[in-house]
Amino acid sequence: SFGGEPFTVPIADSIDDNARTYWETLDQNNRISLLVKYIDTETNKTDFRIINKHSS
Repeated sequence: SFGGEPFTVPIADSIDDNARTYWETLDQNNRISLLVKYIDTETNKTDFRIINKHSS
């Protein structure tokens, strides 16, 4: 759970860079999975990246 006030985090230009950055930021002992969603504001196209600890 989260306690306290939210804080600003940097957003990279690439969905892959964002996924990698936040996966590496998570505590290695608590990593299970991460989903990153990108929405192109001009086309409304969406893209997803999923990282799972147990997949290669």
